[in-house]
Amino acid sequence: MARSAIVLLAQQDANKFTQPHLLPAGGACVIGRKAGCGIAVPEAYLYVSGEHCMIRAADTPGEVMVSDLSANGTFINGRRIGKGRPPVRARIGDEISLARPSQQGGAVRFKLGEGVDHNPPAREIATAAELARIAAPSPELRAERHKSEVAEA
Repeated sequence: MARSAIVLLAQQDANKFTQPHLLPAGGACVIGRKAGCGIAVPEAYLYVSGEHCMIRAADTPGEVMVSDLSANGTFINGRRIGKGRPPVRARIGDEISLARPSQQGGAVRFKLGEGVDHNPPAREIATAAELARIAAPSPELRAERHKSEVAEA
């Protein structure tokens, strides 16, 4: 069964959120203008820091923890987190803004949605005893092997 994941929907137009970015359950991602960020924001958004914020999956499904790493601020539903402060919890439906939401030219905004992690962790499909039983040769095969071993000797 697939695990819950968080989808970050990047805002394209005034109220239209598209461009989904999947944050797998237990995963983390840095958003910023640096090329190495998990979600790279175009250089044109000068108010977005090289590493603006970090979003990591919280212990509770459907929630993330957001850390502000920026000079211009990271906001959840319009409330500033604050650089150097403890991470703040965000839930599905919440909006994360890079810089003040009323930023001239439009803030880079993300909305949290629910997704599915298509790479769930490996799970046990058989116990060691079941595997030994499955891998053990049938009585017929054992008898055939025994005959060939006797013939070779």
